Amino acid sequence: MKKNLRVFISVSISNRVIDRLLQIRKPFQTVQLPIRWVSTENIHLTMKFLGEIENDQIFDVILQMDAAALTVSPFSLMVKGLGVFPNFRRASVLWVGLSGDLCDLETLHESLDVGLTTIGFTKEKRRFHPHVTVGRIKRRVDSRILSEVMASLNAFATDPFAVDQLHLYKSVSTSAGAKHMLLHTSSVA
Repeated sequence: MKKNLRVFISVSISNRVIDRLLQIRKPFQTVQLPIRWVSTENIHLTMKFLGEIENDQIFDVILQMDAAALTVSPFSLMVKGLGVFPNFRRASVLWVGLSGDLCDLETLHESLDVGLTTIGFTKEKRRFHPHVTVGRIKRRVDSRILSEVMASLNAFATDPFAVDQLHLYKSVSTSAGAKHMLLHTSSVA
């Protein structure tokens, strides 16, 4: 019997930026919105969610990650702005946006996506929307209150952080939530 792993490829966010991200929680907590915050150790920028894959596919995924990492030089991004998916009336995910060298990020994502199709993964149909999930909204909330809190954070931004590595993580469900375990790191050229 083959063992399956639940995996994703991501870019790490610097601890300095994560510390700054924690500051956006307070206005939401003040009005007691039911948000389950992503644990600090799980905050990342997902480049590609692969889902359940067989253990013997890991080597091929690593080769594609290494190849994609060579398509760009190290670059920088910064967190800027907030949003929700799918919309304010049915908000279920709270995210922060990104700015900076987005063309390099797009190039890296496209290289990764195309490379992974050569080993059997499906190319993304939706346009890549780079964001960092910071919270999940547990139940329906008053969209007016949510939009007011988000408007108060309209100018939120962080200092830049370097993008110089891609990471392959295995996600394991535990009673305390998901735990991400690093399987491989590819250095950006």
